[in-house]
Amino acid sequence: MNYQVNIQPIPDTRVISIRYTGQYKEIGDYFDLLFDLAKERVDGAPFALYYDESYNSEEADIEVCLPVSEEIGVVEPFHNKIIAGNDFATTIHKGSYKQLNAGYQAIEAYLNEQELPIGIPSREIYLIGFHPSKNQPVEEFVTQIAIPLPRDEDEF
Repeated sequence: MNYQVNIQPIPDTRVISIRYTGQYKEIGDYFDLLFDLAKERVDGAPFALYYDESYNSEEADIEVCLPVSEEIGVVEPFHNKIIAGNDFATTIHKGSYKQLNAGYQAIEAYLNEQELPIGIPSREIYLIGFHPSKNQPVEEFVTQIAIPLPRDEDEF
């Protein structure tokens, strides 16, 4: 797949979320819980934040987020919060999540060429896929991969 990397802003986003340490394959179960809590207040594509600096198949630090139109009454381990916006290096991946690494490599190559640090948390925005009421085949999944760019106050 040919990946085009762009720089684009992603605004602040109101979400309900849950952060866990575990395996990537557990994300869908957490999204199911968030969709059950949000119901008709879903207000955008679900996404996950990855806080690890490198791939960690067994003990990944992941926050699963669902944009919502208003604050929702939730209790621990769920949270209402605003995820801060920023400028991001982004690309679009189509197909199975098993090949997402190629998209990350394209962004990392771009950032290295521009002599920019690779920021965390990275973000995967599931434009098509990870929605419990839709059963798309994996070939139709569309995921935006986003790596935050440094701000003046940031130190990666």
